[in-house]
Amino acid sequence: MDAESLFWEHLKPMITRERDDDRGCDFSSPVQFPVDCIRILRCRPYRFAHKVVNQWFHKRVILIGDAAHVFPPFAGQGIASGVRDAHQLAWRLALLLRSKSQSEALVNSILGSWALERRKSVDDAAKFTMLNGYLCNNEPSIWFRMLLHLAMFLESNQFSLQFPNPQAIVERRGFTHVQGGFSLENSHGGARLTQMYVQSNEGESILSDTLLRSSDCIFTIIAICNGADDSRIYQDAKEAVEGSGIDPAVLSTSSIVLLSPSYSGGCIKPVESVSGEQIQVFSPAMHPGGRPGMSPRRNGRAYLDRLGRSTRFALLRPDFFVVSCCKNVKELEKCLSWLKERLVPQE
Repeated sequence: MDAESLFWEHLKPMITRERDDDRGCDFSSPVQFPVDCIRILRCRPYRFAHKVVNQWFHKRVILIGDAAHVFPPFAGQGIASGVRDAHQLAWRLALLLRSKSQSEALVNSILGSWALERRKSVDDAAKFTMLNGYLCNNEPSIWFRMLLHLAMFLESNQFSLQFPNPQAIVERRGFTHVQGGFSLENSHGGARLTQMYVQSNEGESILSDTLLRSSDCIFTIIAICNGADDSRIYQDAKEAVEGSGIDPAVLSTSSIVLLSPSYSGGCIKPVESVSGEQIQVFSPAMHPGGRPGMSPRRNGRAYLDRLGRSTRFALLRPDFFVVSCCKNVKELEKCLSWLKERLVPQE
């Protein structure tokens, strides 16, 4: 392979101009930066590969980022996957540190689920990288150009059917098909949440991610309000948490967040609990800076779609993934029972 010939093949189009964009005039002939003014110090073929470790952790040693995987240089998936490694590991480490039993079985269970989920995520990122690499290194076919123009037209026309985004579909699916992940199967566990702005009648607009950090506990329970029996919904969630026997450092009544999917303009009233406590209800809100985007009503529907329209309670992880979606308090109690057993594995 003649590296210098390939170098000039890629560089010359970048240093050649056919028009002056600032003045808006065309040249009589192409103008090229003088090649003899360029001195090549070193030019070698750049070879890349995709590699993933076959063991993500061993006892107290954990591999993340570049120590765990190597990506080709397309779309920045190497650093993105490294951030995901850390984000999905952090709450698990906090969970282990707060656990009363740090047995080897518990460590292997918690970190083992992390390794399975990370491998799925890295494999998805590798496919995305391959697609980007193919587009960068090959001239697009006439069919691809036509498909691209069609997608751009559909994206620009808000009244037409939206062109499906394969990457968005993979992201939305999350870890729902990962066997052994930290989620409850057959309960929409593993799905990834979307983002939206929310607010109560007491505060400004905040990202919905903040709701998952509203207490010092690891997990969060989102209770979907309907405006009719919200006090009962909160009380059901509270009693389920209190009766679960789960360590309050992991999940407590302060982990319960009331969310109304309907836009209220920040005027929704708080819910009064049985004990007389005022519980704030969050609802979709406008962007705090007034920037254009999806309407709060559409955001609320999109958020609820990730959980399922029939969901009443959702147990969520700090990394924006769903542990389980529950249609009623009985399913919530079963979910919390599963969580308690998961945190105390048999030796």
